[in-house]
Amino acid sequence: MKMVRSAITGHGWRRVFAAAIAATCMLIPSVVSGANQIMKIGWSTIDITPTAKRVMLWGFDYSHMSQGIHDTIHATAMAIESASGDMQAIMISLDLGSAAYGLGDDLRTRLSGQLSGFNLNNLYMFATHSHAAPFIYSETYGGTFDPATMMTGGEYRTFLLGRLATVAQNAWNNRSTATVSWLETTAVVGWSRIGVAADGTHLWLQKGDHYLSNNDNSLKLLFTYDTGGNVKGVMVNTATPAQCANGAYVISSDMWGEVRSQLAAVYPGIQVLPMCAFAGDQGPWDFVTNFETLVSWTHLTATATKIANAVKNSFTTAQSSRKSQVELNHIVSTQTVPNRPETGGTSSYVLHTIRIGDVAIVNSPAEYFYDYGVDVESRSLAPLTFTVQLSSDAKPRPYMGYIPTAAADNPKGVYSERPEHGAVGSPGGQMMANQIVSQSNSMFGGSTSTRTPAATATPTSGGGSPLSRTGWTVTARFYDLRGQIIGSRHASFHGSSGVYIAIDGRQTRLKVLH
Repeated sequence: MKMVRSAITGHGWRRVFAAAIAATCMLIPSVVSGANQIMKIGWSTIDITPTAKRVMLWGFDYSHMSQGIHDTIHATAMAIESASGDMQAIMISLDLGSAAYGLGDDLRTRLSGQLSGFNLNNLYMFATHSHAAPFIYSETYGGTFDPATMMTGGEYRTFLLGRLATVAQNAWNNRSTATVSWLETTAVVGWSRIGVAADGTHLWLQKGDHYLSNNDNSLKLLFTYDTGGNVKGVMVNTATPAQCANGAYVISSDMWGEVRSQLAAVYPGIQVLPMCAFAGDQGPWDFVTNFETLVSWTHLTATATKIANAVKNSFTTAQSSRKSQVELNHIVSTQTVPNRPETGGTSSYVLHTIRIGDVAIVNSPAEYFYDYGVDVESRSLAPLTFTVQLSSDAKPRPYMGYIPTAAADNPKGVYSERPEHGAVGSPGGQMMANQIVSQSNSMFGGSTSTRTPAATATPTSGGGSPLSRTGWTVTARFYDLRGQIIGSRHASFHGSSGVYIAIDGRQTRLKVLH
């Protein structure tokens, strides 16, 4: 028997319960599917650090020009294609604050005619959201700008696009027959960054009586190997932005450079594709027990070590479950969501949903609040769902900004909750979640019903907002007897004393213990 450890959140509070269920598999249970295919996968990493001049750095709404380089920043590309050629994708992870502002369109234009046999619509990028990385558009610097020693965002963008074209071409040209494996483990590296006072007022980057959302300690991994079983790369998905060096005056990849170094020391040549899951209200700071400062190199190393150790501890299990043929799919569509009433109109974005075996990879262009990720995973038919934010361009605004949940959607709220921080509010955010679930589930043989947007928070004069959750969300994590996580399930329910969660294809009812 295995223990189920769960956290239920409602009105900001956590309720913990345990239940025993039978579990026999160390890995995420499989979805039965046909049309399995051999795949070809290619990797490439390239340095995107500006060295000729200083650059303005992303984050924290103040102008700060780089004063040096703490560590280099990179772009990593993973290309995948089915043996039949009917599925293909190039995913590029950037050690940057954003991958928006038309960067994808510009890269596709630059690559036109350069990737033989590849449909450029199948390429997309995402950012780790480092706050110690260059701007990618021409911004206004608040200080005295010296063109002899300082590089504009536009200049950096030109340099960047050349490097991105190279890394995409190299990954595509490096394709070779591959095997894959996937699993979910745990690394405690992210927490809610919006505290809630006892009176319901929201607190930005402060300790609260409780918190707007839970933190997700899961670390989702997809390894790729050559036909001899030698590891080539790993996709690492965690719900926290790369902001241990938040607002530093030096260029840094934040924790991901250290993760790469630690893994390369054990697995020479391994490529790392970082993915920031839906985590618009999350950060790598524990305001309850261990908060130091928003810039902490010690904390950066500790965070990276947690991630690297989780990957290393999972390696043997993952390697023993390699698959040479899996079901592959990639659906690309343009979706539209309504803006907030204050903004008016609509916003559109490009939605990518990818299936690699039992794994679904889904994206959002926004800094998409964490509970949307719980919602998407709770309704996903994939045994394992990788969400990734700050991915794809949005229109008509080049950067979609934050999308808060109903509990945080407040014109008098804290940073990230107000209309000036994003054109799309919680009704549009819920519609986006429905679009993601519908398109992703179509790759797994079905779909689930849409969810109706909840009422937004009532404005208060105190600058905060009372919580307005309309139900509960349960996250169940399944452990073996050694304490190693072997899977998780998410679900939501409203006004009842229990919830049904699908485990190994069966509906299991978990009762809330009040």
